[in-house]
Amino acid sequence: MAILAATGAASSPLRLTINGSQLIDPSTSSPLRLTGFNWQIGRTGSDPGALQKRLAPNSTLARLVGVQWGNTHPLQHSPKKECLTNTPPHFFNEKCFEYLDPWVRSATDAGLWVVLAVRGEYVAGQLYDSDPGTVIFRNATLRAMLCAMWKHVAAHYASFDRIAAFEILSEPRDKSVSASAVRAVCEAGCDAVQTADPRTPCLVGGAPYYKLWTFGEETFLPNTSNVIYTFDYFSPDAFVFGRSGAALVEAPAGLGCNASTPPIASYGASYPCATLYDGWVAQARPSSWTSSSYYSLLTCLLTYFIRSVVEP
Repeated sequence: MAILAATGAASSPLRLTINGSQLIDPSTSSPLRLTGFNWQIGRTGSDPGALQKRLAPNSTLARLVGVQWGNTHPLQHSPKKECLTNTPPHFFNEKCFEYLDPWVRSATDAGLWVVLAVRGEYVAGQLYDSDPGTVIFRNATLRAMLCAMWKHVAAHYASFDRIAAFEILSEPRDKSVSASAVRAVCEAGCDAVQTADPRTPCLVGGAPYYKLWTFGEETFLPNTSNVIYTFDYFSPDAFVFGRSGAALVEAPAGLGCNASTPPIASYGASYPCATLYDGWVAQARPSSWTSSSYYSLLTCLLTYFIRSVVEP
């Protein structure tokens, strides 16, 4: 779910405009609801944008969890796994763009809006209790490096159409950090991206893990405009996470599914909603992957992760 803070008028390249609690599509001048899929880099096929629009033609969003920055420990150097480097001024592996750019274009060429998200398992706080120096909320040097990286990445994508938002740090993991420390990182990150691309919103949420019950006044950035605020809304929980005994569900009509979608029950540890879109999982995964255990990593949460905007 998202709550919005206002921004200015749109011009080329295509950008959403925030108007109160609504996102305005520049092509129609009408409110737009962002619904779609999470994409994880390295876990989709060659053209997931075209596939998504074919199977769910009314979807509007691809959330690209693709800027892997501070996502390995010890730090690795493969651009398929890690974009963080210790080299100034950008602290970013330029080869990551070779993987990111075709992925972004697959989405935008299909008419989808893109949220470009940083996934940083360790900088976001995975080792907050055992190695706090690896956590961005507790390390001013890391925070400065994140800002330098985001300024560089936002400048790179400033000329691309349909960038809906830059997600500063997906799901902060630090379970003991203060809301004010998270807000300081979010403010700095938003300032960085808006220095390079002031028309594109930044997207932020609270710690830990964008939990709904931690979303409050301290989540808001009082000195920053052009912001989308997000929190997790996994509902119905059993359906989204494949709990045993989940009730039968119908395919959400809003995405315009093209496949036959009778009610299904949950199964195993996979996301049952993936099966609502016949062929998506099988076609989206790389051909070298054969294990069904990877299916849950490929797609969904459909309308559950980033939902329609609400009144603040």
